[in-house]
Amino acid sequence: MTKLTDLISVVVPVWNIESRYPHALEDLIDSLVNQTYGNLEIILVDDGSTDRSGDICDDYATRDSRVKVYHTPNQGLPAARNYGIEKAVGDFTYFADADDVVHPQCLEVMQRILEAHPECECVVGRNQTTNNAFQPIENPRCESHDSDYLVGGVLKGYVPLYAWNKLMRRDVTDRIKHRITEYEDLDFSLRVALSIKQFILLDQVTYRYVLREQSACHSHLERRLPRMLESLQYLYNHDIKDKHPQYLGDFIWHIYTTYIYNRPSVVGDDNSIQQLERSMKDIKKATWGIFIKSDVSWVKKLAAPILLRWPKLKRINNYIHYKDM
Repeated sequence: MTKLTDLISVVVPVWNIESRYPHALEDLIDSLVNQTYGNLEIILVDDGSTDRSGDICDDYATRDSRVKVYHTPNQGLPAARNYGIEKAVGDFTYFADADDVVHPQCLEVMQRILEAHPECECVVGRNQTTNNAFQPIENPRCESHDSDYLVGGVLKGYVPLYAWNKLMRRDVTDRIKHRITEYEDLDFSLRVALSIKQFILLDQVTYRYVLREQSACHSHLERRLPRMLESLQYLYNHDIKDKHPQYLGDFIWHIYTTYIYNRPSVVGDDNSIQQLERSMKDIKKATWGIFIKSDVSWVKKLAAPILLRWPKLKRINNYIHYKDM
């Protein structure tokens, strides 16, 4: 039975946030230490920062015993999250990004919901992308759904597609740790969905996702994008194709858009780029027939070959995404 005294581990990967977005890291940590739920351990994983980010984390640790800082060599966001999971000792796990902000009631509300629904293993909140003040959560509106609903919601867009803003029972993260990979938002969300039976969708904003012009996740794409595609192929072959065939078209679209969105930012030698493009051609050859026969919108079916051929037109993908929401 969940108790309001249970320890929640909040894991935050940190990498050169201060130099890129001054005061963003302080805003995020302040939003955590000022939560209305107090029994927390706030795990800040400094992933080899070369600016003042690590010092800022250390400063908070000296002022609040709940803040724990780990300095590691730079290995990337997924590795930092996995490291944080290993260090966490809480009964529940919550992830946040270092340049976002968490609603002050978020963890208390989510914890109370799990207490009222012991059959559920995860709570997912809504997020906002504006700087509007958070509205108080007085009467939480939530619904219980099964794993299949979560898989479909992640792929079709009616459940937030991010690693953050989910409160999970510890055994959920224990089941999927070491499997947070290069494309960690979609990959992580789907692995959570595939590993649980019931979850709660909270129909209120509990997190502010701050839109940025650039992100740390776009570094070293010449190495990361092939691994991102490989991870999605694994999920396609071992989980989605047989267990959730009704969502195959949507999942294939995510594979395509992963390439479309990231390919313009890839730099590297000619051989690695040619190998990446051959890999994408092989993926398209294996999935195109299924994609065309699926129930995804005709807009996506018409746009896919154009965007795969000219990924620099990726802004079209944003229009398609919001048109289908």
